[in-house]
Amino acid sequence: MVSTNIRVVARFRPINAREIAESVGMKVDIKYYEGTRVEIETNSMSILGDNKYTFDHVFGPETTQVDFYEKSCRPVVDDVLKGYNGTIFAYGQTGAGKSWSMMGALNSEENKGLMPRAANAIFQLIQESEEGSEFKVSCSYLEIYNESIQDLFNTENKNLGIRESPDKGIHVAELTEQYVGSEEEIYQLMEMGSNNRVVSFTHMNATSSRSHSVFIIRVEQKTPMGISKHGKLNLVDLAGSEKIGKTGATGQTLEEAKKINQSLSTLGQCINALVEKKGHVPYRDSKLTRVLQESLGGNSKTTMICACSPHPFNLEETISTLKFGQRAKSIKLSVRVNAVKSSKELQAIVEKLTIQVKQLKKSNANLLKGIELLKSGKELPSEMQNEILSAATEAANNASQGSIKKKEGDENEDEEEEEEDGTGPSSEPLRLAQLQVQLDNVEAKYKNDIEILEEEIEEMLTSNNIMKEKYDKEVEDRESLEEELESILDENDKLVKKLEDAEKEIQYGRKEIESELDEALKTIEELEDNVVDLEKQIRAARENANLKPSTGTVNDFVKNISDAEARGKVMAELNALRENDKLQKELIEKLTNELNRAQDGYKEEKISNVEQDSAISQHEEAQKRAMDKLNKQVELLTQKIQESERDAKENEDAMMEYETDINRSEAH
Repeated sequence: MVSTNIRVVARFRPINAREIAESVGMKVDIKYYEGTRVEIETNSMSILGDNKYTFDHVFGPETTQVDFYEKSCRPVVDDVLKGYNGTIFAYGQTGAGKSWSMMGALNSEENKGLMPRAANAIFQLIQESEEGSEFKVSCSYLEIYNESIQDLFNTENKNLGIRESPDKGIHVAELTEQYVGSEEEIYQLMEMGSNNRVVSFTHMNATSSRSHSVFIIRVEQKTPMGISKHGKLNLVDLAGSEKIGKTGATGQTLEEAKKINQSLSTLGQCINALVEKKGHVPYRDSKLTRVLQESLGGNSKTTMICACSPHPFNLEETISTLKFGQRAKSIKLSVRVNAVKSSKELQAIVEKLTIQVKQLKKSNANLLKGIELLKSGKELPSEMQNEILSAATEAANNASQGSIKKKEGDENEDEEEEEEDGTGPSSEPLRLAQLQVQLDNVEAKYKNDIEILEEEIEEMLTSNNIMKEKYDKEVEDRESLEEELESILDENDKLVKKLEDAEKEIQYGRKEIESELDEALKTIEELEDNVVDLEKQIRAARENANLKPSTGTVNDFVKNISDAEARGKVMAELNALRENDKLQKELIEKLTNELNRAQDGYKEEKISNVEQDSAISQHEEAQKRAMDKLNKQVELLTQKIQESERDAKENEDAMMEYETDINRSEAH
């Protein structure tokens, strides 16, 4: 774990043609000192105080794109290949040169910005990496427009969500990830995505970015030792802060400006909270700060670019930007290498280091034994001489990269000369001194190396133990989940049984309803037949209205009047049917509530059961069809009864009229 501060640099762009043409009464003198300090002198009464600011680097208007990249951003890019996360973001008012610093002119070697230069540097570092290393490079590109995250590689992929997980950290879900094999492919993706960004004309900038953009480069590598590292580089081009009076924004552009200023205000609140070490940092108040959470206060080496205008017209915004950067400079970050080693990889490393330590210890033991023999005046056995010289030479080569190999060659030449002239025994002190020198060199080098190797072995074993504990915990969690799943499946079986019972009860109720409806329909048909007979008798009676009715005819009509009793009976049956319908509805509602509770139970357990959902859906559809059928039958029955009542009323009226005619005839 490495502790570091956010690195902050300030860059002043040249004055443009529009600013040269404008006349401003205020005078501003900007001075740059030693590449790290800037001082602003002005005759403005509204801007008082000590306007001196210190940063990690200050770049004047004459700074070239290549110098700016090399001195401000190259270290962050280099560290990404070492497995660190890195972020570079540009902050400043609209038209201050943020997009020029970040993207520049993509097709110009001289004027391209730090984004394409970073892509080029990554592939250069890959080419220079250790032989046997494997790399994968991928890119993503997003914009935050009106507090909505959009995919710049796929314009239909809109309103994306932000997720957080142990393996991916904070990330944008469903964001397109394109794998690339060269910097040229990254250039093409940058150009495609930049063309999809939202821009508008304002008085301050003809092509003002209306969104914040983040270009992400991910580098995955596997070393010959089997260690996996992954670094991520976030290249962030923020939309500029705006004063509505200066930009002349209206309508949609005005609404965009409000959202931009709101998100930048939240960024300022997060910076202040981090500087003041407050317990709560409002990252979640804006999509921008949520996406940049790790870059601002987490595991990332971050460089902030304060883009400034040197013109008096923009002095207030420039000072605000410099103060913002000076506050951010004091934020501390804790960064670490994102390295992953499997248990097998760790074991292989431990075994390799253990073998090296054993070889070094054996070599040192042989050297010490040889020196003791020489000190006692004894001649070394030829086998031991060769073994000692071979081990010493190999160790010396590793220690000084070949400087001692030359000495070994000189010794061999001296030994050959001694054998030729027969002066071997007299040269033993010289050989002893040479061996002592070699031993001292080897001990000086490898004493430290052995300690380092032993520490690495200890660290590897500790890491291995941690991974084993993590594995054991995962096994325990899996067993717990299996038990929970078994419990859920049991509950699922119970719910299925309830569903089956409910279906049987509904089927039984439906059969009863259908039976009662059939009886009601039969009664209605009988009533309709009676009504038809009455109508025929009334028509016949009207035709003979001038005749005195016989007693039989009157009796027939009296009998027909008794059909009203049948109508009352039908009404009673209808009321009973309606009451039964009410009970059936209550039963159906009860079953529906029980099914809904069952569905809620599934949702709470987060278990997806397609068959059960299908069964519930089919049951609900069948239930709805049954209710629709019942309602239609009841409605039809009601209509027929109403028609029967109207017909009966007409018959009563006709009967009364007929009786009146009969009475009138009898009176005459």
